[in-house]
Amino acid sequence: MRRLALSVMFCLMFPTAALAAPAEDGNAPHSPTAKSAAADGQAELQSMLERVRRMKEYCFDSALTTYIGNKPVVETGKLFFKSPNMIRFEVIKSASHSGAIVVRQSDGKIRGQMGGILRGIKVTLSPDSKLLRSANGFSLVESDLESLLSGAEHKIKGDIKCLALPPASGRSEEVEIVEGDGDLVDRIAVDPKNKIPLEWNIYNGNKLFSTLTISNFQCSDLNDDLFTLRTDFATKSLGDEDIAVTPNLTALRKDDGNRGLLSQSIKEIEGATKRMRDINNDLSDDLLAKDGNWSDSGRAIFLTNLADLESLEYELRPVGTAIGKNEASGSTHPLSDTWNKGLSDCEKATEQLIPQLWTDKPDMQSIQSAQETMKTALAQLRQITTELQEL
Repeated sequence: MRRLALSVMFCLMFPTAALAAPAEDGNAPHSPTAKSAAADGQAELQSMLERVRRMKEYCFDSALTTYIGNKPVVETGKLFFKSPNMIRFEVIKSASHSGAIVVRQSDGKIRGQMGGILRGIKVTLSPDSKLLRSANGFSLVESDLESLLSGAEHKIKGDIKCLALPPASGRSEEVEIVEGDGDLVDRIAVDPKNKIPLEWNIYNGNKLFSTLTISNFQCSDLNDDLFTLRTDFATKSLGDEDIAVTPNLTALRKDDGNRGLLSQSIKEIEGATKRMRDINNDLSDDLLAKDGNWSDSGRAIFLTNLADLESLEYELRPVGTAIGKNEASGSTHPLSDTWNKGLSDCEKATEQLIPQLWTDKPDMQSIQSAQETMKTALAQLRQITTELQEL
């Protein structure tokens, strides 16, 4: 199986820690609405959410500016949405990945077409792939209006409040999410015509972290073909195959592990961890040319392996919960905790490997160090599967 992960504008090209950002054109980071006991904005937020949930299809232009240190990172694109949950995002500008496309198809599968130096290669991705993140940490397949507004709604709890500022001279209506001390979390300018977000500022540590601007919003008819990436003769490929379907692991994931483990699941878990071991063993093979740079196919193969590891980690994530359902209450050394720790170590190793994709000369010492971390963690996971078979 070969799957090549999409490197669209993504992930660990940029750290997501928010540092100092320029002041916003006269808008102070501390919310004026919080100081003046403004109206409750939760009803306005809920109204926007209900409105977009009724929309069957729409598209808009997206411009995201994320403040990394003193240098803003600008990413532009176009998003298309069609009910029930199909998405297409076209990257217009994003470092060397301009021209990339990612879609969530009607079957839920996420497909990508590479941009930059790997332009034209079509691939399949795990739903939570770190390679799908924009510079501010949001996933492209969760950048539709319902996902964004639902995420904002979920922040409102405890002493975090939602406030509304009515329109005034020079600005539109605003909805703000504010911490108890008055510090801003989100500030959303509302489009007076469409009643959707027009501009969305996110704050971190009371500093502006990112600004999303939505423009050219249209509720237009969209063809289903727009949300499918098909392989054709002209498409470059390294063997774009999916991770083998594992029905019991799929059932575990749908139930978030709450139904416990069946004997058939344990065999699938064992097969998945063995596959991860084989991929990890191959990570450093045939990557480099004689000058220490990537070989002709080295970067693409490395990317493929990382994508496969992400997909397998995603499949195995509910296993810890399922093991816990099978364990006796009050276990002294629960296997579920050991499983979760081992899988977390695997995920951290994969995440540490991703930045190597963006270097011309990969650091083999760092790659081999991550391989050792994953090798140790996988040995632990495979020992757990052996113990599970004996229960």
